[in-house]
Amino acid sequence: MGANKEANGELANRLAERIRRIPGAVDVRVQQPFDYPRMIVNVDRSKASDVGISETQVANTVLGALSGSTQVSPNFWVDPKNGVNYQVNIMAPQYSMDSVNALMNLPVIGSTGLNPQIIGNLAQLARGSEQPLVTHYNVQPVVDIYGAVDGKDLGSASSEITKIVEDAKQELPKGSRLEIRVKCRRCATHLPACLSVWRAPWY
Repeated sequence: MGANKEANGELANRLAERIRRIPGAVDVRVQQPFDYPRMIVNVDRSKASDVGISETQVANTVLGALSGSTQVSPNFWVDPKNGVNYQVNIMAPQYSMDSVNALMNLPVIGSTGLNPQIIGNLAQLARGSEQPLVTHYNVQPVVDIYGAVDGKDLGSASSEITKIVEDAKQELPKGSRLEIRVKCRRCATHLPACLSVWRAPWY
């Protein structure tokens, strides 16, 4: 999304609000949220280095506890009877990772012979936000508005959406454009429509 990432997201939210007012338009939403909560573990590399621990080891500890060992060290077991391989995944029980303190008290094992440290001794935790879902269409990053139609034919709803889109073109950030894509499913009572805002290529 480049420099217009926030502007495209704001325009998509405004368009979604206008489309929601159309009679028959249902389930209208921006597919890519921009404010998904994020927790940032800032490792003090000097302090970690003093006790023989690298930033990679801290990251692997967090990933292993929250997502499982498959994220950092995939392991498989082959059943000798049927020859089928099974993925072995080890992670901390979800009920034990129920707070920030539980995360900061995870032990990190460094070099051989040195005492393990907890993450709280090596890092500080900060809160932020991020875009959890990034979508591309024809290589370009997009912000999609998805919706469906109920109790109204798709053609009339699409006509009203087209008017809203034409009016919104005056609000477009520089280098961005709008396109309406409508998909019809056979025998479906809800016919989804997709409105996309994306950045045009820079030259």
